[in-house]
Amino acid sequence: MAVGLGFYIGFVLLWSKSFRADSINEAPEGVIQTECRDRFLWLSVDKAFAGATPKLQAVDKHGFHPVDDNQAVTCGYTISNVNMNSRLTLRASYFSCYTQNQDDESFRFLFNVIVADGEDRETKYRVKKTCKLPLAWSSREIICEETYMEVTVEKHMSCTASESMSMESWNTALSMARLTASSTWQVMFMGDEDTMESMSFTDALDQGYRLDTSPTRVVFRTTYRQPHSQTVLVDGVATEVINATVYYRQKWVVIMLDLSAACTINPVTFDGEQLHWSIPRVMTPLVQDPSSFTSSQIRMGIDGQLLEETAWRSRGFDLEETGPIINISVPFGAQGGYRKSFVLDNTYHEIYTIFMFYEHVFSRVYADGTDDETRHRMMRLLETPMVCQNPFTVDETVLDEHRFTVMLGHFPSDIELVSMKINGVFLTIPEAFQQGYSVMTLSNMNRTHGYVLEVPFDDPLVHRAYLGEGLLLYSLNINYTLHVLPQEEPFYHLASVVAQFHNAFPPDITATCRESGIIFYIGKPTLDHLWEVGVGHELLTPELAKRRGYILTNDAQGLILEVPIFTYGYTYENITLKHFVGVFKITARDSKTLNIQSVATKYCSFQTVELLVCSTDGIMTIVTKTTTTWPKVLTRQITLRDKTCQPQEAHDARIMFSFALNTCGTKSMVGDSYLVYENEIISAKQYIPKDNPIITRDSKFRLTVQCFYPLTSVRSRFAGGMFLSNEPGFGSINMKKNPSANGKK
Repeated sequence: MAVGLGFYIGFVLLWSKSFRADSINEAPEGVIQTECRDRFLWLSVDKAFAGATPKLQAVDKHGFHPVDDNQAVTCGYTISNVNMNSRLTLRASYFSCYTQNQDDESFRFLFNVIVADGEDRETKYRVKKTCKLPLAWSSREIICEETYMEVTVEKHMSCTASESMSMESWNTALSMARLTASSTWQVMFMGDEDTMESMSFTDALDQGYRLDTSPTRVVFRTTYRQPHSQTVLVDGVATEVINATVYYRQKWVVIMLDLSAACTINPVTFDGEQLHWSIPRVMTPLVQDPSSFTSSQIRMGIDGQLLEETAWRSRGFDLEETGPIINISVPFGAQGGYRKSFVLDNTYHEIYTIFMFYEHVFSRVYADGTDDETRHRMMRLLETPMVCQNPFTVDETVLDEHRFTVMLGHFPSDIELVSMKINGVFLTIPEAFQQGYSVMTLSNMNRTHGYVLEVPFDDPLVHRAYLGEGLLLYSLNINYTLHVLPQEEPFYHLASVVAQFHNAFPPDITATCRESGIIFYIGKPTLDHLWEVGVGHELLTPELAKRRGYILTNDAQGLILEVPIFTYGYTYENITLKHFVGVFKITARDSKTLNIQSVATKYCSFQTVELLVCSTDGIMTIVTKTTTTWPKVLTRQITLRDKTCQPQEAHDARIMFSFALNTCGTKSMVGDSYLVYENEIISAKQYIPKDNPIITRDSKFRLTVQCFYPLTSVRSRFAGGMFLSNEPGFGSINMKKNPSANGKK
């Protein structure tokens, strides 16, 4: 005994030294995660850190054992990538091959996770985890994993007929067991009387089966579609069944343990909105006599974890008993599943998968009132076909906030928004941020996300249209470009949103005539940022008013604009020596498009004293006095340069001329910025005496009159007899005096 103990201690020391000689590292936080579940250890590795295919090794006192597809099934390991979230998942049964088992209550796992860099240099990370049994073992437990079936039973279960076969078959099996039983464990696979086969544990292992004993239980594990399994219909549901019995002789008694398993293999269906999984309520291959069957509870969950009913109902799951069938329904995209994106024929598609977990606890009640409990668990990957998806936008705009708010969604984690066209202007997402647009990512509880775009109404990219009657429209056309990661396949989504204001009236404008000019009253509009007031083509501002001689003030009701007569912007009509009409207009226009929405034109009659008007159609009109000379000049003696051009009106010392700029001897000159038209008002010469004139008296009256037109406003200089200017010209009058102007003939 002492020798054996010394050998064991020496072996442990040697094993520990071999571990220390191997380079082991601590993984960064979150890269490797572990969690003890009811009947297995859950281990997850971030593939983004570990590479596409990290290697796994189980470790025990004999060394390192690769965990791969070759032995994972028979050893009780399941390697899964179904979560599609860039993580590799390992589920290790508490009875997996290299787990240290203490009295079937504590299970110690030791794994190595090996990752390789771009140069195939490997780094090893150690994972240690001890799991305490959270839930007492049932007499029989069956787990239907993705790739294998596992059955564990108590060693001291009753030696009664298997519920999975008829009494005749059981008697035949019992006879064979009596004939072949020995002190070593053996296994018998039973179909009917003609298809029974008995073999040793070693032979069973060679055929892909795994049989082990633990301190209190016997474990049987097999892959699907083994030669000894059968496919049967249970209430119309395809089910794979394997009838196995472990037996051995103990003195004069033959011990037989039923290790039969049954797992549904029926296809999952999808109706376009929900996935459906059908399960027989009573798995008759495990319950031959329904009269002795008692159901304790039926539960479900995801990823190997059971959920409370309130939790799975909040996700939209449904579990419904319809006659002998349990129907489980899962909505597309429900929380707990995973969505994978594809681009097919330039169209966005998705596949949705969820790893469902089903548990049914039931008992067989014997005539004496005793029972044995079975815990039947099934794990099933539910997956939709490829579904064409149409991304959607939701207009969440609030008018009072004066900005568009548009939500685009919902996408799985492998979709990224990379750019947009907003009303035809292309912007990458970084460019959109640089230009002040808000593009936010919205995360949802079901691991999807969306995007929220905010654009102010007054942004230059926003289209605006005033349709009259107070109706104002803002519009935004958006072409989103999204990528499927990591391959960066693009697809596109178009969206249009419109915001309407129904009380967007332009400002109300009224006017009053005064002796000195016109006063305009400009009311405050309901949406004052939409409108601006213009004089001609220019915006009415305090600077413009000061430059032109207007008086601009404001009060609580709006603006007051006082426009003195003869300041820039007037036009003049019906000019006579006594009166003329001064016309001034201001406009209310869209502050963005500059489209004129209303025009306020005021006509006021003023007394004529002196004026010079240069009209847009090339007419110069002058009203002036001749009382500035002595002796007094008679109005009938006054003409323009062309002496045939006499006043249209004359009264006492006042005259009025009105003539086209290409007549009456008018001269034109072109300056740097203006086109100038010039003429003169002069008086005719007088000769003394008239019958034999010797002395002449030159004109004592000479006025130079000029009209200035900006070169940029003149469109036609009497081409085809027409003069056209976008703006009226402004005039100048200069007087010349010759008080001693006498001369000889």
